[in-house]
Amino acid sequence: MSVEDHRSRRRAIVRVIVRATNEERIYGESTGEVSAVQRSGRRPSRRASRDQLHAQLSAAREELRQVRQDHQHTRTQLGVVQAELDHARGMLQIQRESHEAAQAEHAFVLDVIKDRLRAVEKESQEAHDHFTTAQKLLGIEQHHNQLMLGHLEMAQTNLFLPLGLGTRRAWPVLGDGPRNVTRPSGLICAAPLAIMSAEESGDTLAL
Repeated sequence: MSVEDHRSRRRAIVRVIVRATNEERIYGESTGEVSAVQRSGRRPSRRASRDQLHAQLSAAREELRQVRQDHQHTRTQLGVVQAELDHARGMLQIQRESHEAAQAEHAFVLDVIKDRLRAVEKESQEAHDHFTTAQKLLGIEQHHNQLMLGHLEMAQTNLFLPLGLGTRRAWPVLGDGPRNVTRPSGLICAAPLAIMSAEESGDTLAL
């Protein structure tokens, strides 16, 4: 039963009590019917009216007590519903806070991953730059070695031609002697050592 139904019943009971206090209009107004006393045209005795009034008042009080009991039960149920609603709100708040904490942790992890990726990309770029620089230095060193070999061949040629020993092709390695020719005297065998000493000292005139 709703609250409005309880209020309607209470108003009806109050109207019955008010009508019961009026002995002249007690019959017919409370039930909507014409009593036998009214049909006879005689007024009821004071005792009969008082007994009937007490009976109606007792019935009205009992109905009012029932209405109050129902109303109290309804209030109790409303309290239980309110407690359940408060509990649901608390659980929802906890879930909301947990969700916000999870979102914050997820954002922090994403930031850490992004920072790590940027660091790895930077390290990779630096390694690539070092590798490119090393390749360039290696190329320069190879070119320098080729130049040194060219200078060495020219020095050997300039040394052996005046002695009639042919070109560098006849001397693949210093000190090994010519190919298909007789090894020269000790003067020529000592020539490689003189060339190496001149190169180490930077004496270009000796060469």
